[in-house]
Amino acid sequence: MSAHRTIKLLVGQRFGRLVVLGWSERHRHIVCHCDCGATWKGLWYSLVSGRTKSCGCLRKEITTTYNRSTLRRYDLTGQRFGFLLVMGFVRLTHRGEAVWRCRCDCGIERNITAGHLRGGLTKSCGHAQKEIVRILMTKHGRYKDRDYLSEKDQKRRAILMDAYIETVNPAVVYERDMGLCHLCGLPVEDRDFHLDHRTPLIAGGEHSYANCFTSHASCNYRKGRKMPEDCSFLWARS
Repeated sequence: MSAHRTIKLLVGQRFGRLVVLGWSERHRHIVCHCDCGATWKGLWYSLVSGRTKSCGCLRKEITTTYNRSTLRRYDLTGQRFGFLLVMGFVRLTHRGEAVWRCRCDCGIERNITAGHLRGGLTKSCGHAQKEIVRILMTKHGRYKDRDYLSEKDQKRRAILMDAYIETVNPAVVYERDMGLCHLCGLPVEDRDFHLDHRTPLIAGGEHSYANCFTSHASCNYRKGRKMPEDCSFLWARS
């Protein structure tokens, strides 16, 4: 049976919301009228197989109904998740996930998806994470203290080099060396202070008071992996 004869037999028949009107010679498509008033053009076998039942309006209605019922079922307004209080619905993402306006206990408001709220992935505007970091980085009240951070960095480097580690207080080293750079002999300002290992860690040196000396940041960088006796170009620099 030819395609044209098959289409003639389909004229007037209903497939879901579509009623077959005829054949479009120009586009080689079958023409149908939808119950919503729109005209649909497509392949005739998609109608017969049941893959197409409307011009697209049926899918939109199903999607809209599903989204609305989902929002009614999972209305999060007024609920609390950690430090966040849900204020109201904002919008739907392109994936159909609800986005809610939330107010943190610190007063900041954020738009957060329902999945992050209900899954426990987001519990604050971000201040809680900062507080955790502050607690982890605080030792005896020394948070973001320059000497403390320098001491932690030196220990980290020593661990990576598998060197002997001793707790070294940079202030004690600075006072012991009377604030003079052991490489060039000039006074070291507080903000230009570096703790230099006389024998570099990479060469087997220890992170201890016996191997740590006061130096300028620039002298320390220029020294690199050398020993102090190999750095005569830094002595009594102008």
